[in-house]
Amino acid sequence: MASNIFNNEIIPTKLVKKITIKSINSLHRNYTGELKQKLELFYIESGLVNYSLKKINSLNWAKVVEAIRDLSNLNYQPAYETIATKLDHRKKLVQKEAFIGVILLRGLDELIKFRNIDIYVDDWTQSNILYVVKRDKMNAPEDIGLALESNNESIVLLGARIIQYFQLWQYIPNLEKWTKNNPDLKVTDKINDIINQLKNTH
Repeated sequence: MASNIFNNEIIPTKLVKKITIKSINSLHRNYTGELKQKLELFYIESGLVNYSLKKINSLNWAKVVEAIRDLSNLNYQPAYETIATKLDHRKKLVQKEAFIGVILLRGLDELIKFRNIDIYVDDWTQSNILYVVKRDKMNAPEDIGLALESNNESIVLLGARIIQYFQLWQYIPNLEKWTKNNPDLKVTDKINDIINQLKNTH
């Protein structure tokens, strides 16, 4: 097995582990089905997952970000709870990566679960989330409308963008109600654009 060869014939220095995980991630993004699952299994059986788990509790925020990306991208489900705790990390970038991470691991229902988080989910983070939604063929949450009830306007915008992505025209009245009640917020113009685009494709 590849994991046995890695453990028995390669000196697993930190550099080797880092490069190997990067290579696995690259392959994982381009494969589907059984090959994808084999890469996830290799990540565990080779012990590389332990390298990531050690980094996720580092005092160095950059290492924490790297660990969150590796563990979530390679679908290591046991790391979910640990990643979720990083939503309260002192570093904003770690919080954003953790938000992407929980969605990667558990799907868009996490957006509803954490809809009132006190994190500004910027356009870059939203683009990353929409990319993985498309790449991983995620399903829209049945209760996506709850995202529009968030007290976090960036989550409302993300919810609106997800509604647009899945062409959920039935939520146009919800979006219109939100813009009517929040006419002066920065995201209102963006949501109005989404409403118009939804109407034009309906």
